[in-house]
Amino acid sequence: MAVNPKKRKILEENLSHDLKWDSLIQHEHIGTGTFSVVYRYFSKDKEQKSYAVKIMKSDEESLPKILEEIKFLQILKEIPNSQSFIPMFYGWVKYSEKSDGIKTEIFALVFEIAEGTLGRLLKKRPQGITFEENLSLLKTIAFGLYNLQKRGIAHRDIKPENIIYFQEKDMVIFKIMDFGEMKINVENEGTVKGTPSYFSPETNFAFLNDEDHINVDYNPYKSDVYSFGITVLFANLKRVPFDKVENIGSIPGSMMNPHKNYRRIEEKKVNPLTNEKGPYDEKIKGFIKEMGEKFEKDQGVEQLKQLLEKALEYNPKNRCDWKDFKRLLKEIMKCREINEINDLKKVIEFKDKAIKILIERNSELMNLLDKEIKQKDMAEKTLNELLEEKLLINEEKHNEKEVIETVLEKLISLQEIIIKEEDEKKGKAFEEKKEIVQEMVLKEKEPNLKAFEKNKFMFEVYFFQIFAVF
Repeated sequence: MAVNPKKRKILEENLSHDLKWDSLIQHEHIGTGTFSVVYRYFSKDKEQKSYAVKIMKSDEESLPKILEEIKFLQILKEIPNSQSFIPMFYGWVKYSEKSDGIKTEIFALVFEIAEGTLGRLLKKRPQGITFEENLSLLKTIAFGLYNLQKRGIAHRDIKPENIIYFQEKDMVIFKIMDFGEMKINVENEGTVKGTPSYFSPETNFAFLNDEDHINVDYNPYKSDVYSFGITVLFANLKRVPFDKVENIGSIPGSMMNPHKNYRRIEEKKVNPLTNEKGPYDEKIKGFIKEMGEKFEKDQGVEQLKQLLEKALEYNPKNRCDWKDFKRLLKEIMKCREINEINDLKKVIEFKDKAIKILIERNSELMNLLDKEIKQKDMAEKTLNELLEEKLLINEEKHNEKEVIETVLEKLISLQEIIIKEEDEKKGKAFEEKKEIVQEMVLKEKEPNLKAFEKNKFMFEVYFFQIFAVF
């Protein structure tokens, strides 16, 4: 049901793709953050296209943050292929709203709409996401944040609530969301930002010790990698590898779910920049092992475990950044490609064996095929003779219609003779051949079940090609 808006006055409109603010109508509430509320809007035309509109009230505290986010969104739009890892940003509108005599300036940021956040997806998945969805998540985030790293941009608040997903047929596509904490040239800007549950150890160390800034050696990209590693563990096991000690609520400048935040107080006295090991290392290793057991039958799981171990190193000097992360991810994909090629080879071998068995066990059928080819040759020869006859008759200026009818009659007669003589033999031979192949499939299918099922369509094509000649 549409929501009746309060009295509004447009102050500034900056929308792309021929989109107009007055062509949109507010529909339903989607989510709420520290400084914003997100609604679903529909276009008023016949398509009734959906949009996600982020509404933010502008005041002395929030205005710089809003303008910074808009600035980042404009920069991100210019990155090649950015729509593969961030949602489409259509622009923004600034309007004033008067309620109970109080006038407020409001910014509305318009995005393509997703199915929801990763956090919301996990509420539907008691066992977490699948291995294929893990690969989709890893590739999107690694590609996206690697591209941001090349431009000196860090996200600084990676967590399930800041990753959105889109359902495309049987695939789940992930994208990065919420750019309020992003920073350009952030290497020398070590302000504590993010969500405590997903803090990197160096961020948490500064936070617990009430420090405004993280150590000068702070690497924001490696900090993002750690936050993402914890996010991946949560996406698979539905929990994070830390003890819940104290609910701390939210901290300024962070959009978070208070019930999921707690102090990792054991890290307070263990500076990650001077220590190789952290107090939660063993627990993290246990989580990675548990995740590995969940996907023990999936190709590439060992490489995935190694990637997570590297992403979750306590000391950031030992941790990978997005460039290294992307390289390690390629190892997973390479492993899976090799196994897919091996699976395909098995199917091809299976197909070759099927053809060999058909040839060995169906000599009669081959002879029949031989005979049929000869009969087709005879039919073609007869047709050519008839055509020549037609030409001769035409030269003698006979009626062309009569000639065509004569040719057709002779062809039909020839066709009926071939069908009558061979149809019964062909039908019987085909059924015998079909039973042989079915029996062979049952015997050969079991050892190669996984490869067969994975490439079932390809085999069916080959199978059809074998029968098509008959």
